Amino acid sequence: MEPEAKLIRLLIVDEDPHKAEKITSALRASGMQVRAEYADNEEDMSASLESKQLDLVLFSIDRDSFPLDQAQQLVNDCNQHLALIAMTKQITEEDRVNAINEGARDIIATRNTQHLIQVIRREASNVSVWRRAMNLEIDLQESEKRCQNLLASSRDAVAYVHEGMHIFANQSYLDFFEIGNFAELEGTSIIDMVDPSQQKQLKTYLRHLGRNQHTSNELELHLTRPAGETL
Repeated sequence: MEPEAKLIRLLIVDEDPHKAEKITSALRASGMQVRAEYADNEEDMSASLESKQLDLVLFSIDRDSFPLDQAQQLVNDCNQHLALIAMTKQITEEDRVNAINEGARDIIATRNTQHLIQVIRREASNVSVWRRAMNLEIDLQESEKRCQNLLASSRDAVAYVHEGMHIFANQSYLDFFEIGNFAELEGTSIIDMVDPSQQKQLKTYLRHLGRNQHTSNELELHLTRPAGETL
């Protein structure tokens, strides 16, 4: 769970500003650091979503003029990953089902302060975890791209073999074997590119390598090009 000291940026959408202040005070009293914005209509909510960096939206469903599914659409359109939480004076089973169906992460009764605190804390943590995961995914993609560029530009012949099959090979590797493009090599077993007299030796080496039982990271082999020439 996220540390209590992490700032939670909250947008409260309700017709009653005093209720919003009461909610904010209750969250701060529980130990959370909260920066709250307030909106009482669709236009104000849209403006806040466009101009503010937010984590959560707490949305009152106690009115017909601004439905929950419309609020969820605004959240979807704002290009931020936010959790939308519905709130109402008293929850019915129908409210609970409808709120989840319309995109809310949860629904809370405004008079149940402890439940409100638990849901806000949980959803703020979930949003934070999701964002960290997305940042790590971006970092990983950038790292893989750099590795691919490094391998592609290397003068050394480099291939990536998984379970004996070619997954990647740079141009130097393809040139070494006189192969036109990787499509001709992809999925080819490296065993088939070794002189038949040494295939058993390579199989044993790869098996030991997979079990971390190898004694050396080097193996000298006679290789064969598709045309049959031995290297």
